[in-house]
Amino acid sequence: MDALSGTPYLASPDVEQRVLAAIGELETRVALLRSKGNLRQETIEKYYQHSRLEDVTQSNAIEGSPLTIRETELAVQRVTLTGHDPAYAKDAQTLFAAFEKLAQLARDRAATDITQVQTLHGLILGERPGAGIFRSQKVIIRGATHRPPPDWKAVMDAMEAWESWSLARADLPPFLRGAVLHAWLAHIHPFVDGNGRTARAITTLEFVRGGYPPLIIRRKDRARYYEALAASDEGDLAPFLELILARGADALRDLERTAVAAEGYSVAVAALRQKQAGKLAVWNKAAELLVASLASAATGMAAQGVRIEVRPYDLALELDEYLQLCEGQAITDAWAFLLVAQAAGCTPVERLAWIGFRSDEMLWGLGKSEVRGPTLFWSVATESYPKWRRANTSEGPGGEEITYANDGWTVRSGQRLSTYGTEALVERIVNDLVEMLH
Repeated sequence: MDALSGTPYLASPDVEQRVLAAIGELETRVALLRSKGNLRQETIEKYYQHSRLEDVTQSNAIEGSPLTIRETELAVQRVTLTGHDPAYAKDAQTLFAAFEKLAQLARDRAATDITQVQTLHGLILGERPGAGIFRSQKVIIRGATHRPPPDWKAVMDAMEAWESWSLARADLPPFLRGAVLHAWLAHIHPFVDGNGRTARAITTLEFVRGGYPPLIIRRKDRARYYEALAASDEGDLAPFLELILARGADALRDLERTAVAAEGYSVAVAALRQKQAGKLAVWNKAAELLVASLASAATGMAAQGVRIEVRPYDLALELDEYLQLCEGQAITDAWAFLLVAQAAGCTPVERLAWIGFRSDEMLWGLGKSEVRGPTLFWSVATESYPKWRRANTSEGPGGEEITYANDGWTVRSGQRLSTYGTEALVERIVNDLVEMLH
């Protein structure tokens, strides 16, 4: 995996393929959730508030804290807890402060660096010695055969390599960045204490900064978590990637459940809207190209004594407008572009193209696989009110109705349908305008 170049890790082509496929599936789900209208800001804030407490509770639990999420909440609120060592409440307060700072850092799009690591660690340790300071003495990781860098210089050399990779590969998915930066930081073990909580905070930072729900490694994951880190110490990142992907999928599922409960979110409906948005993008691009080609052709006609003005309006459709047209409902403000043709001694010809939904004749001609969708009609200028009236069969340059389907333009003239590429359609429209001048 090229993405791992410069790190202590390797991955086989098979692992790379499976990891990238899994990341792609999760990214698709995240994109659906983040699509316009699927999640209100209020819902997102409520979810993040709860997940922050859960993250603090579980991260401290891996280090041995017995506090429940409710007790963690009380500790953060500075309520005295009975029956627990006060140090556990202090750990909850400092880690929560680190996560609040993490949320601020996430709004900054800069890649994670050494300064951010030291800032978070300083908050996590609070007033304890060594907060935010890289160690200068040897440390031993309990239960591990791996020996971290022995002194300050070795720690700094390792952390600078860590930072260089982070800055150079800021474009990688949060799942991959979060796994690498987490495992590598734990491998270096740059602090005397608080390395695990800092590494887990860095993973959460990567996820939140990338627009993903926070990843939470739970108390029940502890044995698997330590086994995966031990494998990564030997250069095998696959078990740790598998854990990160699993917990990332769980976090996403939690956010989806929150969206369902709060807003009636449906993954199936969101996926359908995404597909419809893809079709809309095709239509908008085709219509934009048609107008640009008409403008180019108009420039060429000037040498022949014919002036054609192409005046585009707000041509691009919004998704809601597109869906209305697909349902056979007209939209407002549907002007697409105006054509004005003039030549010496001739009455000017004006044709307004506007966007409506496909007629029955067009729909039958296209076949069962197509739906109503957007189509272009023509209007003719009048000398009275209203300014425009709908063109009849013979008054539309190019045809009575023009739509884009099956990678080409379909033109309807009465009951007859013909298909064209963009340049051929432009030629037909321009020739018809010239004929109308006669």
